[in-house]
Amino acid sequence: MNPFRFNCVTHGYGGYGSGFNKLRNPNDVFVDSIGNIFISDYGNRRIQKWNVNSTGQGITTVGGDSNFDPQGIFVTQQGDIYVSESHIIDSSSRIVKYSSSLNSLTKFAAFSTTDLGMVTGIVLDQCDNVYVADYNKHQILKFNNNSYVGLTVAGITGKMGTNSSYHLNRPQDVTLDQYGNLYIADTSNRRIQRVIVQDGSGTTMMETIVETTQYVPKSIAFDSKWNLYISDSNNHRIQRYDFKGGDLYC
Repeated sequence: MNPFRFNCVTHGYGGYGSGFNKLRNPNDVFVDSIGNIFISDYGNRRIQKWNVNSTGQGITTVGGDSNFDPQGIFVTQQGDIYVSESHIIDSSSRIVKYSSSLNSLTKFAAFSTTDLGMVTGIVLDQCDNVYVADYNKHQILKFNNNSYVGLTVAGITGKMGTNSSYHLNRPQDVTLDQYGNLYIADTSNRRIQRVIVQDGSGTTMMETIVETTQYVPKSIAFDSKWNLYISDSNNHRIQRYDFKGGDLYC
């Protein structure tokens, strides 16, 4: 007998569409601390929210217009929604913030093609600093709280690399552990990279924690128990790496 049992609830029914119960080419998903589900509904240019235990229609919380191209999504404990956007037509990128208290959408940061390539994954730390994966420029950028200046914290801007732990090659996602260390889906290098911030001085160290020749990691996330989940596109699977206790991530 299989000891694991799951109930599957699907959001988005009967193929793609623009109704509140449908999706079109969703890019990312985020589950908040109480179980509400937020989906980056790229094809419909919106962020859809399904309240916890809902099996019906979603609610459009952000977007729904022709100027919104959502990629990654992150929701804070206060309910503010951060979205990374990359526009295919003019190759521009930006980060937008939806304030739940003000019920308004503001441009957190905007970039020309000379500043940023294509932003995909996004995550915030406990101090509301923003980290984004820049797919085209092979880097992870950090924006300190309320700052519009991005700092490269992993990779070398505009330079892909395959033979060094300090290079990235088209990273698609980034997340943080409980100690503030970065985990990166270094997609075209077929590996997961970890960036350890050692002493707060800005010194970083990158190391490979997962790597195989047939590996194409595209998304990465921790659960509430700090088990690590990775979507492996090439092998059509989700992998879980269990946290066994101790100070594994420092």
